[in-house]
Amino acid sequence: MGKNARTTGAFAASYKSRVLPDFLSVVSDPTISSYQGHSLLGNYDYDDEGVPGQRVEVIDKGILQNYLLGREPIREFPVSNGHARVAVPGRMMSASGGMTPVPHNSNLIVTSSQLTPHEEM
Repeated sequence: MGKNARTTGAFAASYKSRVLPDFLSVVSDPTISSYQGHSLLGNYDYDDEGVPGQRVEVIDKGILQNYLLGREPIREFPVSNGHARVAVPGRMMSASGGMTPVPHNSNLIVTSSQLTPHEEM
């Protein structure tokens, strides 16, 4: 019998709940190779399970809207959004001894609707 939980971890029960202040939003986007004129290293066309990488709005105005997913479905999220990547060597080994892809962020973009002038910081 499958698990009833949406997922496990720190944000398992936080779907559609406030996890950050309402002026912050977070996106994980493997489809971009630069941002505001800066080169990024987290871009890829396909994740390590062969799924096209997709831009995912994880948090919108402080509310958790989505999870980063691989091919293993979780409740309310039946398909991958292309974020399965091989973990750090020595961790998440499969039974066959190979590395198991697990959901990871790519290019993490945090934006704020509440800007503070440099002088005030």
